[in-house]
Formats: sequence, structure tokens, C-alpha cells
Amino acid sequence: MIEKKNRTRSRIRFVCLALAVLLLAGVLASCAQENKNNKNKPTQSDQLTTGSSNSIDPSVFDPESAPTPYMEDFGGYEFRVLSRSVQSTYWAGNDICGDMTGSVLDKEVFNRNEMVGSQYNFFVSEYQADDWVSTARNTAASSGEESFDMWSFKMNDMPGLAQEGYVWDLVNVPYMRLDAAYYDQSLREMASFAKHEFFLTGDLLYMDELSTECIVFNPDIWDHFGLENIYHKSLYDIVDDGEWTIEMFRSMVKETTFDDDGDDVMETYDDYWGFCWENSNLLSLNIGMGNALLTKDEDDIFVLRVDEKQIDDLEKLIGLFNAGYSVGRDWTEDVFDMGNQFITIRGVKYLADYTAADLSFGVLPFFKSNTEQERYRSFINTYGSNCITICTSVEDENKVASIIELLSYQSRQTVSPALHNYLFGGRILQHMEDVRMLETIFNNRVYELCYLWSTGALYSTMITLNDSAATGIKGTIDSCKGAVEASVARKLERLENLA
Repeated sequence: MIEKKNRTRSRIRFVCLALAVLLLAGVLASCAQENKNNKNKPTQSDQLTTGSSNSIDPSVFDPESAPTPYMEDFGGYEFRVLSRSVQSTYWAGNDICGDMTGSVLDKEVFNRNEMVGSQYNFFVSEYQADDWVSTARNTAASSGEESFDMWSFKMNDMPGLAQEGYVWDLVNVPYMRLDAAYYDQSLREMASFAKHEFFLTGDLLYMDELSTECIVFNPDIWDHFGLENIYHKSLYDIVDDGEWTIEMFRSMVKETTFDDDGDDVMETYDDYWGFCWENSNLLSLNIGMGNALLTKDEDDIFVLRVDEKQIDDLEKLIGLFNAGYSVGRDWTEDVFDMGNQFITIRGVKYLADYTAADLSFGVLPFFKSNTEQERYRSFINTYGSNCITICTSVEDENKVASIIELLSYQSRQTVSPALHNYLFGGRILQHMEDVRMLETIFNNRVYELCYLWSTGALYSTMITLNDSAATGIKGTIDSCKGAVEASVARKLERLENLA
């Protein structure tokens, strides 16, 4: 089923421009304080590529990067976007059309569409589907009212659809200025394959910010177990001093796991649990420890390169998950909310829910492998990240590209400052220490290639290892080398066939 969610036609350009100017002035006056020190600043010595903060930082903007319009009047063109239904995933957001009765972000997205559409005479329509990939395939070969200009799905969907020929290689679309500041350059680096770029994100969309993962802790449990007396400093000081490592994490979750109901069985909600996890956290915490399962060679081709450090880190993580003082899977949603869970891992979008529910919580980056690691790493969950594409069924890809460019440019001036204020201005976090931790998280964001491109079944292999609490991790990963090479070969063959 396809639901037409919003259709916005431009009417109020000048009023909206005035509102946007006032909003931007307010945002710049209320930006969060800088980090206490320089310990977490990016360096070139770590293994992974740093995630870009372009899409949330309004202070870096070059007006000369404004796109050249394909035409001054688009003749009332309907820019049609197919996206995920909010009923089908918690991560569905309003970054396409927005709503004047919704949140501050919804309103800014709505105003963005009104401003640009009024000036260039087009409007934006969003259609949501529960089974978005099947809907996309079914409508790809059609034309007119049944076709779409852009698919805005989770990034993991796009590699397969791209290899089937359903979306344009954006490198070959002249009106896409891929190096512009309003596109996330770090994703371009990770999402490309063999010099092809089928999807990207940036200021036009904000779901990648809200799906950035972090550690969430309960300060009441920290106080209940007297952890400051044990560690002689606050959790925030432990992070600042570079001591937030897997060994420190393991020690804390062990201290906060307790059979409170006295039945000698750690299986009920009445007990205290140190850590609540999901299977996917194995991948995100591995990134936090400075590792990457896949890298790229000089030809932009995926390569499996796993060293002894990563094997050792994975062994520690699997040991942590199966140590007896953590719970996973269906407990993840419930235990932390009930107040007897010390630490969980959540996307930033959940923080607004916690604040609205008046839960006691704080925010931390992922832990390091050891104190020698230069900086903390954060994981962007691509399941929650919408993306920008151009469907091959469109009659004029340059017209669609020009609309994407115009909306992206305007987003950087209006939506992104509002997003920056939403994240760091006290709307989802009420304490400045947590705001400062969130800044550290966003300054060190990365994507993971094996999760983004589903190459060689690496992700499912990690889950299998964790489910069985398996040993022999090195042999298992080494055995994936052939699968990775075969997967890469299939991808290259499909792309050659498309050409």
C-alpha cells in the first residue's frame, strides 16, 4: 500500500525567508559550548575514515556553492519521492516534506519546500509504503503518475537496487555537484564502489544524524551502586581522561549487575542488569574500538583486511556479550526504560523520547579498545539513514538533479541550523555534560562498509559468532575471504552489464 503523505505547494516565500533568518540568528547565539579539551579531536593516525559533520554545522557555508538552476521555472513539476512508512520502521522521519503542525524540524522542512518551490515553481510529494523495495521495483518500469523521481530508503537497500539498474550512477548526472558542501563527503567515500556512486546523503536529509548511535546510561544506578567511590571520578571525567575503554566498561557493567530479588536467578525485570544489547551492537562497538572489517584498495574495491588487534577486540566483545551480566534481544527495548538497566546502546532519535518521558539518562561515546587509541569512534546505523537517489525511470535526470540541488542548498541554510540547535541546544539533552559528549560523538562518526554493502556475509558471520559465543574468530573471518572476493566479483559483473 502506498500512502501519499504530504504535498506542499509554494505560497509564502517571503514570510518563510524572514522566519528562517530569525531562526538562524537564534541558533548561532545558542550553540553548545566547545569540548573541555582537545583529547577527542580527529587525527590521521586512526584506522577509519571520520564521519563528516557537514550536515549539522551551519558555521561552514560557502554561498558560492549555490547550484545553477536547470531552469528558472519548473512549470509546476511534482517532485515525487517514495519513502518508508512510519508504520514499518521507527526510523521513518519527516525529512522529505515535513509538517507545519509537527516538531521544529518538521516545520523547517515544510518551509524549505515552500521557499524553493515558490521561487522555481515546483512542489514536493512524498509517498510512503510499508514494503518500499517491492513498491519501488513494481513502479520502476512505469511512467507518469506511477513513477518516482527519488527513492529515499535506508542505505542498505540501495546497493542491490543499484546493481539491478534502478537508480542512476550520480557520477554520470551532470547537474549533480557531488563535491558540494551540502552533501556528506564522508558517505561518498564509503558508499562508492569501483568509482560508482548510486546514493548519498547530506543536508537534504537528517535521518543519518538521528540514527547515529551512542551509549546511554542511567545516572541513578551509577549513584545507587556508589560507582564514583569505586572509580574516584565521574563518568564524564573518565571519558575526558581517555580511560573509557572496554575494560573499564566491563568492570562497570559487572558492578551494576545484581540479583536484587534474591531468587538466585538473573532472569527477571526485578534484577539489576549492567548492559542491555542487540546483535548489531557487535558491529558498532567494533567500530568504536577503531576497527573496520572492510577497507578499500586504490581502485575503490572492497578488501577484507583483519589484523591481530581486531581479532583480539572481537574476542573481547563476544566475551563481554556472553559474560552473564548483560541481556539482549527482546529485552533491549524494555529494561532501560524500567530503570533497572545501567547501560544500553541507542540511536540519537531515542534521546528525545527519553527526555519527553522524563527518564534519568546520560550520554557517552562508544568505548575505546585501549587507552592508546587516539579518539572515540561513533557508528551511523545505516538502517536508520535515508538516502538521496535518482530513479532511472525519470524522463529528465538533470531536472530531478537540479531540484535535489536546490533543496539541498536551502536545507543547509535553514534545516541544518535548526537540526544543530535541536541536537545541541537543549531540546533532547538537558545537561551540558551530555551535550558535550554528543558533540564528541558527532565529531567522530563513521559508516561500516560490510553493513552498508552486505559484502561476503560478514555481518551475518559476526552475528553467528556472537549467538554461539564461538571461539576461533580468526579462522572464521579468514574463511570469509573467498566469499568477500566472490561478492565483489559479482558486484563488478553486474555493473559491467549495466554499462
